[in-house]
Amino acid sequence: MANRPDAKLKLLMVMRALFEETDADHGITVDQLVEWLAMRGVEGERKSVQRDIETLQEFGLNVVRRRSECVTYRLIDPLLSMNQWEMAVDAVQSSPCLDARKTFEIVDGIGRLVSRFQRERLDRKLATPKRVKMSSEHALENLEIVREALSKRKKIAFRYATRDTDGGLFEHFGGNEHSTTPIDVVYAMGFYYLVAFEERYKDIAYYRLDRMLDASVACDAAVRHEKIANYRADDQGIISFGPYEAEVTTVELCVARRFVGAVVDRFGTDIAIRPDEGDPMDCALVRVKVALTPMFYSWLLGFGESMVVAKPKRVREEFVGYLKRSLALYQGAEEDVLTSEEQNA
Repeated sequence: MANRPDAKLKLLMVMRALFEETDADHGITVDQLVEWLAMRGVEGERKSVQRDIETLQEFGLNVVRRRSECVTYRLIDPLLSMNQWEMAVDAVQSSPCLDARKTFEIVDGIGRLVSRFQRERLDRKLATPKRVKMSSEHALENLEIVREALSKRKKIAFRYATRDTDGGLFEHFGGNEHSTTPIDVVYAMGFYYLVAFEERYKDIAYYRLDRMLDASVACDAAVRHEKIANYRADDQGIISFGPYEAEVTTVELCVARRFVGAVVDRFGTDIAIRPDEGDPMDCALVRVKVALTPMFYSWLLGFGESMVVAKPKRVREEFVGYLKRSLALYQGAEEDVLTSEEQNA
């Protein structure tokens, strides 16, 4: 069999069978492998198939031989465990920057990397209640264009549109093409953002990739500037509360013990935490770097008296101003009730 022209094909087909038909919980016998090959027009004998399995083991594939009622072979964890594959699918499904079509395409691609038994488990995840998805057909295409511009050190050109008051699109820059120097691509708050340097403002700006229309790599070379050279994504405070044009500063939060974990979930483990000397058993002082945006203040407000800004004083005062402005929107408002048609709209 070793001299037959289809010997190499048979070896590859045996590997494919192990990938598709086996995993940590499911094995296949040599006879089943011979039958699987025959159904696909590849001739194989027991001894030659056995030699192929040994060759794959020597190659480095984790093909395990197990014996119960019969001897079976299974390819165990060639890339990720089943739990890790499911986590990958969960991450894809949870991302609002992917529309339903892209979500299906990526999950389908993941399904081609696992056994048919594991694929059935992943398929069941697609049948779970749908999460909120944005229309983002441009996001992934624009991601590649931005990366190409970065590698070529060129500017990127695009039109930029957001939702208007009537639900339609409002095009910025008068609907004209805009050209800017790309610095980085970041993933924050469920969306991809282009970090760019705007020459007219001599400052950094952010554009959501799914809102960029007709993006392309421009002919003009990217500009150089001190802000570009010194840019650090973490320093801009964009990871925790999204990329907003706002001051980034360090604040000290007085956090109730039961919510310290929530702060770590938001900012990560690389933050300073120490007991509050005034109440060491129930409160901690946590120092974090944040962008002073409405998103941060809204998040802080959700914890009520269980989390307050301890320092600096000016941030406390700014938060009070934010609360007063929000309260003023509701004070003195006449009571009204939505009609049934408005509620169902």
